[in-house]
Amino acid sequence: MTEIIMNQKEKISKIISALFFPMINTIIVFSLVIFLNKYNTPKENSYFFMLIILFFVVIPILLMWIFKKFKMIKSFDVFERQKRIIPFIFTIISYSLGFVILLFTKDSPVFLKSMTLCYIINTVVILIVTIWWKMSVHAMAIAGPIVGLHYFFGNVILPFYLLIILVGYSRVVLKRHTIAQVIAGGLTGVLLTAVQMYFYLDLF
Repeated sequence: MTEIIMNQKEKISKIISALFFPMINTIIVFSLVIFLNKYNTPKENSYFFMLIILFFVVIPILLMWIFKKFKMIKSFDVFERQKRIIPFIFTIISYSLGFVILLFTKDSPVFLKSMTLCYIINTVVILIVTIWWKMSVHAMAIAGPIVGLHYFFGNVILPFYLLIILVGYSRVVLKRHTIAQVIAGGLTGVLLTAVQMYFYLDLF
């Protein structure tokens, strides 16, 4: 009976981890931020969306596929701490290129620039931590965007903070991370993003 319950927990946890894979979070979050922005035309929003998808989703996934093909990593979930470093570096480069283009694009939304810069800085921080310790990317990748959306939509987002616990729990059940690694990822995502958004919204 216990074994059946554990198998069910693992299946559910795998579904949760897949649904809230960092790249999927990115698509959802930026779709909301871009297409619910009232200050740009549909044509401008389509341009911003394609720009974000290219540099924040397509290129990072393509790089991961290349790393996997050349056996630099075993899977997109990159279990080994040391093997996360190179993918993080290339991801940061891709994010940064997208941000620079966005920065010099006329009428680019303040909130969009703020969110993209948060993605860069948060990834840099997790890269630095990864040199010594493995922190949960899944937890950080759900926590940061939720804080960003909280700034954008207000307190209607509050119930969605529970997703951080749900995703963190799934990572522990799947034995991808310890409880400490999940808590560290979640708290880092929340605190880093909250502080950055506070300053970036005035900066841009």
